[in-house]
Amino acid sequence: MTVYLLHLERPLSRGISPTGQPLVAGHYIGWTDDLVGRLDDHVSTTWQPLPEPVIENGKRRRGEKHGNGATFMGFVNFMKIQWRLARTWDGADPSFEKKLKDYKKAPYLCPVCNPNALNYMRLEAV
Repeated sequence: MTVYLLHLERPLSRGISPTGQPLVAGHYIGWTDDLVGRLDDHVSTTWQPLPEPVIENGKRRRGEKHGNGATFMGFVNFMKIQWRLARTWDGADPSFEKKLKDYKKAPYLCPVCNPNALNYMRLEAV
């Protein structure tokens, strides 16, 4: 299994936090058994806005994903934000992916953003 980190060429606005801070996302972390196939899924996934939001299961849905990639990546593609594979952790599992996501410091782990990133969160050290 491989855990991977994707770097967005520009941050994606995600709204405003309850404290009034802007929320942005500049990275995506995922895992797969087939990295090339999963990246192909992300490349080909799109997102289409609905004419008006729909409430389903208590959640507001503003658009529809088309493809097998992550919904987030479909929206990134819809917004025409360039992205690239920045880092991988081979031999990792979904629990390691969760640990990275919970860490909430993707820019710190991204070699595009941080030249020292490869020194942090090495799989063998976790």
